[in-house]
Formats: sequence, C-alpha cells, structure tokens
Amino acid sequence: MNDINETVNNLIENDNINELEKLVNKGIVPVKVMLMNGNYEIRWCNTKDLDITYYEDLDSTQQELLQQTYSNLEYDQVIKNHDDNVEKWELKQGCHISQWLNKL
Repeated sequence: MNDINETVNNLIENDNINELEKLVNKGIVPVKVMLMNGNYEIRWCNTKDLDITYYEDLDSTQQELLQQTYSNLEYDQVIKNHDDNVEKWELKQGCHISQWLNKL
C-alpha cells in the first residue's frame, strides 16, 4: 500500500471526497507538523493503534498528534500519561510483560 500521505494527496487532487471521508472515518486524521527548516506541513496520521502503542514506538506524526492533543500538559507528562494508559490496556488484555514473566 502507498504511503498514507501520498494516498490522501491523490484523493484530494482528484476531488475524491467520498474515499477521503472513508479514510477519515477509519481514523486517518490531519496533523500540522513543523519541519526541520521551520516550515509547517500537513501530514496524515493513522490513529488505529494509537491507544495501544507505547509512545516511543509511535511514528513522529503520531507523537506530534498526541503532543498537540494534550498541549496543556508538559512534554514528559504527555508521554507518561500515554504510556500509563497503554500499560493499563496491556494488563487488561493479559499481554503485559509482567504477566509473561510470572509464567516463567
């Protein structure tokens, strides 16, 4: 499959609003990111597994989305809160590392 940004850009260029709407309904959202040169660019981000993936394992666009969503919190607090929520999810699902170690 093509890069999501390329796919969305093609849909926009072709005025294919219906397909774009389907992607948005599946959790593809736009994120404004700052580039190394100081300019901003809109990138599209898949939020499907955002809630179950540790912060350091997210791509930079997903990390930026979290930082923008919780802009009222300090950078480190966003990471801690997110990772705590992922850990709670893993414990609930029975797939947390501590549960695996207990079985050894």
